[in-house]
Amino acid sequence: MQRLLEILYYLLDVKKTTAKELAQHFEVSLRTIYRDLDRLIVAGIPIQSRQGKNGGISIDEHYVLDKYVLNDLQQEDILLALNTLSALHIDNYQNLTSQLQRHFHKNINDWIDIDFSSWHDPIHIKQQFNLLKEAILHTKYIRFQYINLQNAKSIKKVEPLQLVFKAQSWYLRAFDVNKVKERIYKLTRIKNIQILNETFHRKKVEPMQYIYNSDEKINVILLFDKDCASFIFDEFNDDEITEQEGKYLVSSQIFNTPWLISTLISFGSHLKIIEPLSLQKELLAEIHKIENIYE
Repeated sequence: MQRLLEILYYLLDVKKTTAKELAQHFEVSLRTIYRDLDRLIVAGIPIQSRQGKNGGISIDEHYVLDKYVLNDLQQEDILLALNTLSALHIDNYQNLTSQLQRHFHKNINDWIDIDFSSWHDPIHIKQQFNLLKEAILHTKYIRFQYINLQNAKSIKKVEPLQLVFKAQSWYLRAFDVNKVKERIYKLTRIKNIQILNETFHRKKVEPMQYIYNSDEKINVILLFDKDCASFIFDEFNDDEITEQEGKYLVSSQIFNTPWLISTLISFGSHLKIIEPLSLQKELLAEIHKIENIYE
């Protein structure tokens, strides 16, 4: 949709061009350009194509894009949505935003700023977004190095499906070719992304409700000091929290992930595990391992 709109505005600006020039400008194949032009024609845009020395591709000179197809609120919503995409560090949308602002005769206020990049390496995140966006939209296989939770490195070949923002982190949702299974990969642990020339047939992507399977949840009862209030109310529902003798008692279900023990240890003496007893034993065993390092 972004490219179709840009092609439309490009034709309105330059008046006449060629399919080759369009392909070079938008960095796609001639076949893709012809397909896009067919879509615009089907949508009712009067695009003309003439062969010969003075031929080329143009829009009927009497055609005017009717901005009033959208009301003021819809125009503002479109501009705000495009503007917010800058939070993903995808520069391509800035030109389209400027074109639509001029066409709608609107300037939008920067009333919200969202930055998903990390403090230490925003350039790396930007490069990842651009590469993954290209691979997902053009249904191309990618290969990358992945570092799992056990610090084991492996090379993955996948069909990239979606970028997912979940629990303050970015993930790549993809189909692992070797394991013949859909997987989730954390972006910060993906290295050396390569877009391959091979393409895959994209199937319908079902909505993803959560990262892990529900059978990985365990019932816990945790007793926190009041100093941990900000974390508690960020992570748990109000009906799971009970104030008890100057502390907070949390009764909930949590994912039994490999880093659960590390998270619990980070609270130090501000947390006591009431249930389950197995989680207590895991925590104590990890503490003993830490003690052994310093003996």
